Amino acid sequence: MSEEELKRWVMAILDLTTPPPTKYILTVKIDETDNLAYIHVGVDQLDGAGTFRVNAKGQLEYMPYMGKYRGIDEWILMSDKYMDTTIAEEYYKEQAKKTS
Repeated sequence: MSEEELKRWVMAILDLTTPPPTKYILTVKIDETDNLAYIHVGVDQLDGAGTFRVNAKGQLEYMPYMGKYRGIDEWILMSDKYMDTTIAEEYYKEQAKKTS
């Protein structure tokens, strides 16, 4: 999968959320220790919005910004196939219920 394809997949998920007041900055890197692709999401390089990664099964997972500091210790499955946003839609609906 190319860097542009990874960015499109992440943006398909981010498009389900309220857009930031400025633009997203997506940075892709392959981690040398686990050989997984990580996509860091920043907002105008000032703030982090979390990190996505493609796991060994080819699924897209998400770790919220400061996730581990807020009690999240596992990656959250957002998509099990390229450009499918079904799982992410359910995740964001559940998050909305928790905050209402």
